[in-house]
Amino acid sequence: MRSVSYKQSTDTLLVVLMVALTVVSAVIISSVTIFIAERSYHNPFYFFNRHMAHIALSGLSFFVGYYVRPELWMRYRVLLLAAAFFLLLIVLVPGIGLSINGARRWIRFPMVTLQTSDPAKLLFILFTSAYAANKTGSMLTFAEKWLPILVLLCGFDVLLLLQPDFGTSIVISGVILQVLFIAGMPILSFLMILSAASLQAILLAVLTPYRFARIVSFLNPWLFPFSSGYQLTQSLMAIGRGGVWGVGLGSSLQKIFYLPEAHTDFIFAIFCEEMGALGGLTVLLVFLILVLRLLYWSYRFYQEQQFFFSYYFVGLSCWLALQTVVSSGVNMGLLPTKGISMPFLSYGGTHMLTTMFAFGIAFRMISDRTKGGLAL
Repeated sequence: MRSVSYKQSTDTLLVVLMVALTVVSAVIISSVTIFIAERSYHNPFYFFNRHMAHIALSGLSFFVGYYVRPELWMRYRVLLLAAAFFLLLIVLVPGIGLSINGARRWIRFPMVTLQTSDPAKLLFILFTSAYAANKTGSMLTFAEKWLPILVLLCGFDVLLLLQPDFGTSIVISGVILQVLFIAGMPILSFLMILSAASLQAILLAVLTPYRFARIVSFLNPWLFPFSSGYQLTQSLMAIGRGGVWGVGLGSSLQKIFYLPEAHTDFIFAIFCEEMGALGGLTVLLVFLILVLRLLYWSYRFYQEQQFFFSYYFVGLSCWLALQTVVSSGVNMGLLPTKGISMPFLSYGGTHMLTTMFAFGIAFRMISDRTKGGLAL
């Protein structure tokens, strides 16, 4: 086997964008949670202190992801797949999985709660990237090349729907299909599968009573301001109250027990209330630049025929893009209400640690580029 020499490099723009979003997260969490923390824990800085601990641990998580050699993800891809399915299965076990608001998505440990779908998503993206890279260039039929990963995706979605976690199922399906498309899935097959998946999602939404109620209230939330449309109307009032320039940091009215889940699923609405439409658009622009930068690296890795790296960056960029679009779209009333956190900004240790671990892997891939790559 020929030796491959490496050169060290990094991406300053990605670092700046990640740090900026993390700082914004700390600032908005400190503002959003002060009242609910005082009422629930008699400490106005309870959530802020925990969020800062999450940021510190996510830094450690980043370096753990960075120091794992990328070839190990390829070599042990089957173990990654097994771990992803294990995380989704274990929450369904009575006595282990924690049920909150009718959903069983968490495992409680001393002092911490783990939402298993976040690390499971990352593991499945890593497996799919490694699988697709291993099949690239092979002369296999559709059934031999693409059908196995599609069957695994269906199984993954079924486990998510059993929790139930419809939003995460949509996000991971979109991410995996995008990776497979970039990896060479025929466009006609891709469109047919995408259409079938979209039809299935619509049927699941319409035929499930509580999901159908969300769709009805989404179409006109003001008809149900104190029931199924309550969260959306409060979110829209927050964004409308912010106007162009916002009411000022710390001056939100909706965070004072009006808007449920203000520090998690609806943090973007409070951010827009305090920082205005200009602030909201600025944050979305930062996410857009971040996603485009990841796609830029995916293209360069593809040119260098480092297909695992390329597909992983596609998966990571699509993951961030879909979750940001769904989260902000729900807050603005453009999509039906779903429990989807906003990357970096929302309160929650599991999603922040997972996101930073994912970026640690990405930065290691950038660092371990071969001599054939182009220098920054």
